Amino acid sequence: MRKNYLLLFITLLLSFTSVIAQSISIKTYNKSTKAGDVGLVSSWGELNGNTASRLYVIDVTEDNKYYINTLSNLLKEETVLVFVDDQPFEKLRPQTDGWQNVAIRDYFISLGKGNHKIRFQANYATNMVPMVDEIFLTVERPAARTAAPAAVTAFLNKVEQLKQQPVVTANDEEDLTSKVLPNPQGLYDHAIDTNFTYSHFSWIYLTTGYHTFATSGSTIFRTLTVFNPNNYTYSWSNVNSGPGGESLLNLYVSLAGYYAITLRPYAGITGVTNILHNGTTLVSGAVIGGRTYSMSALKGGPLNFFTCRMSGGGDTRMMASRSFSSSVRGY
Repeated sequence: MRKNYLLLFITLLLSFTSVIAQSISIKTYNKSTKAGDVGLVSSWGELNGNTASRLYVIDVTEDNKYYINTLSNLLKEETVLVFVDDQPFEKLRPQTDGWQNVAIRDYFISLGKGNHKIRFQANYATNMVPMVDEIFLTVERPAARTAAPAAVTAFLNKVEQLKQQPVVTANDEEDLTSKVLPNPQGLYDHAIDTNFTYSHFSWIYLTTGYHTFATSGSTIFRTLTVFNPNNYTYSWSNVNSGPGGESLLNLYVSLAGYYAITLRPYAGITGVTNILHNGTTLVSGAVIGGRTYSMSALKGGPLNFFTCRMSGGGDTRMMASRSFSSSVRGY
């Protein structure tokens, strides 16, 4: 009988261990960061088995009824399940492929004062954290499912303009070694004193084995980078090794875990592209933004700067690399 209990205990232990969620590092926000009519506390991506989610913790200061609005980069068939405090709420229903505003206007949630957790969960087996990139909870009902805040509308209009941009020949960047970067997260003795440009940054969980990443439909020369921020041995970049001058990465990943996918322009202009993983579209209309700066070796070598948020407290990414096309060596 004891053997049977022991076997049952081991089986339960293994079952429990197999479903422990794996998460990327938690992003915390300044206390003043807003998500519509609520405060934004933190966010992270999570993989639990074959279920990928993006989670936000919000701070509610007033008991009220709230509507959920998002800025997302999703494919039309990517229905996203929404959970509030771990309870099923509704779904995000994209109307097209790529960047778009997706609101839930037919249902509201009643929230009391304090912190609450909003989970956006992919509705199919995937290892890609859903790109629900910005959220807005408002007391006022959105005018339409596609109604967006002004900053989001401006961004979406810019993306449409970038899609029409002709390909421009790459050129070298100016040397801005003497510049200093004022940054929300601290001061850095590197570059820059100019505005950041929105670009692509997303998380994907890669299993051990072979993986292929590529771009398609690019409007400018770009560098596609996949890297593990915990181990820069696993960092790859490419500009134009694929058909038609597109980026192409054929990787063997020997360390399973979360990897970052980023884009940066080979020249100092902005464009868009599609990102494919193993032949399947991962992201449609991803923005190629930011700038690459030639820095002295003493200051770390070439650095790439771009932001991944348009409002709130900012979420500035700094990538260090050896050249415009080399892999990431710092983050």
